[in-house]
Amino acid sequence: MFGDLTSKAGLEALNHHLSKKTFIDGWTASQADVSVYRALLRNPGSEYPHVSRFYRQFSTYSDGELRNLPETGNQTPITQPEKKQKTEKEQKVQEKETTTTTT
Repeated sequence: MFGDLTSKAGLEALNHHLSKKTFIDGWTASQADVSVYRALLRNPGSEYPHVSRFYRQFSTYSDGELRNLPETGNQTPITQPEKKQKTEKEQKVQEKETTTTTT
């Protein structure tokens, strides 16, 4: 996917990918991230800021935590639930309650 991560071309490809994403595959950390992290060997430094961020993030995980990450990162992202649109009847009831309490 990124080629040799000890080469400039591999690091550039990974840096580009991580410029738009936090993880290699999906919305959460996974074994794909562990594979890339282990292939890096070291933090590449400021020349590759997104790879450096990724490396620092995964260097905080213990070996046990890395082993226990799921195979894929395709879990659904955590999002805010959509607000339910009020029906016309609900809006009228709310308006009536508001005018009743203010008079």
